[in-house]
Amino acid sequence: MKKISFFSFLITLFLLNNSNLIHAQKRDGEKRFPEDFISFFTGKWHGQGEFASGMSIQADLSFEMTLDGTWMIYHHTDGPPTSFKATSMWGVDKWTGEFKAHIFDNFKGHRSFESQGWKNDKLILTTKRKLPNGDIQFERFVYEKLSPDRFKMTFAISKDKANWRMFDYLIFNRSDEDFNN
Repeated sequence: MKKISFFSFLITLFLLNNSNLIHAQKRDGEKRFPEDFISFFTGKWHGQGEFASGMSIQADLSFEMTLDGTWMIYHHTDGPPTSFKATSMWGVDKWTGEFKAHIFDNFKGHRSFESQGWKNDKLILTTKRKLPNGDIQFERFVYEKLSPDRFKMTFAISKDKANWRMFDYLIFNRSDEDFNN
């Protein structure tokens, strides 16, 4: 009986030690948003810009961290005359460390984007999707910091991922206004 108890004790001790090491490795090696990324985007923004056609566009945005700081939730609401609204979840994939963005919009759309992350004050999100006619379309959002309280967002499309055509752009300024998204 003493041998079984001692053996059980050793196995329990081994498992406890290894589980602590594994847990510590996950915590220490976990990929997260850079702090400058979080502090820059968090808050409310108002922007104005143009479609490629020259028509004006305006939008209100808000960014906040959620789910214990693991995801950033982003609300986008275009102003008149357009009616586009979207809610996005931005995060860092637990296993690959890649930046992921999932966008849901009021036209029942859902798109998933990937990125290399926040580099040189710029975030580039890209995706590929099949259009109803069977064609492939690449889409790209570029978020570029212009100053501590200003950034440019550009949306572009491409058939080959090499030649991009701007769809629209907006310049956003930090805002204290309360938006209803």
